[in-house]
Amino acid sequence: MFWRSKMKRIRQIQVIMTLLVLLAMAVGDGVAGPKPDTSPLEVTQRDFVRMLVSAFKWDKGLPEKPADKEYLAILGGRRSMHYEAEDYYSAKTDNAVVMNYELYGPFSGNGWVSGVAVPTTVHFKLFIPLEGEYALNVISKGDGQIWSAGGKKFKVSTGKRLREEVAGKVYLKAGEQEISVELPPEGAVDYFLLQAPQLAAVEPLEGWRLDAPLTLGAFAEIAGSLLSWEKAIPEDSERKPLNVEIARAASIPQGAQATTIDYLGRFEAEKWVRAGRSGARVVVPLIIADSAPYQLKVKFLGEVVYAELDGKKIEKAGNPFLDWVDLGVTRLKRGAHTLILRLPPNGGVDVLTLVKLKSSPQDYMKLAGIEGAPDDRVSRSRAERLLTSLAERFEERQ
Repeated sequence: MFWRSKMKRIRQIQVIMTLLVLLAMAVGDGVAGPKPDTSPLEVTQRDFVRMLVSAFKWDKGLPEKPADKEYLAILGGRRSMHYEAEDYYSAKTDNAVVMNYELYGPFSGNGWVSGVAVPTTVHFKLFIPLEGEYALNVISKGDGQIWSAGGKKFKVSTGKRLREEVAGKVYLKAGEQEISVELPPEGAVDYFLLQAPQLAAVEPLEGWRLDAPLTLGAFAEIAGSLLSWEKAIPEDSERKPLNVEIARAASIPQGAQATTIDYLGRFEAEKWVRAGRSGARVVVPLIIADSAPYQLKVKFLGEVVYAELDGKKIEKAGNPFLDWVDLGVTRLKRGAHTLILRLPPNGGVDVLTLVKLKSSPQDYMKLAGIEGAPDDRVSRSRAERLLTSLAERFEERQ
């Protein structure tokens, strides 16, 4: 009797253990019961990129299944896009064909889209990562073209050969867009451009490292770029300003010359560059030793300074004589950069000065009011709190 009772208890225990194992397996496979929170305590920079785009509602510029490059395109701020007609037109429905010979002049890409012997409409499906007012430039052939974009229509005539024409400006929202053109008989399109001023990149000082953990130092650098705080960073007194003598650093273009005349203002370099009656375009190569924000100043003669630094356009009021013009604070990564200066007729340029600002992670954390060590890793809950703080202080992306 004793052994029967003992064996019965053992079988009961075995049944209970079996049920517990089955229940645990069911929970682990998601069949029964909620799964425990397995989200990591720390976030990577890739995680934060996604959180950042979502928090600021920039995700309208993402395709249905976004990859890393789509997120980085939004945060990179570049709004100059090139669309080859043959890659974007509706090949299945449009009454048009792709040609690849230079019947109407040189072309780019793999070919150009040709209309037929009667008027036809060509549709281009594309995706815009960042909203804004874009200039639409077209490289096309034919008189009386009607381009449609963003609810506006533009009439373009480019004659009997492929050439560029400015169609006009149009505000485009982020996301899927259709641009179409009504072509005259035998009209053609090589490509078109959408161009808007470049926005400052939102990123750590050395760029994104998606697999790296997000640290407080990296977060402070991101915040500095997003909220345009870097203009408030003091000068790095341990580094001498970089003075670039334009007459030495740049190739002097046709229509300009190096000069020592001094009745138009005092100059710093041995010679300064002055344009003739037609003006000039001066390309200045720059080599930056340290990634940091820099204060840029140029000694310039001319009513308006038109400059372009790595594709980002700068426009400032100039001087009637050779004097300093502040071009603002710009973040530059170590390596090669290009500054383009447009000299007006009889205008000139002497020296470009780059003043390095403080750029350690501690400097950025002090600017952002963040306590802790720069290498401290950020938990998901803290990343969410920091994002909320950023959103409260954000006004407009610049």
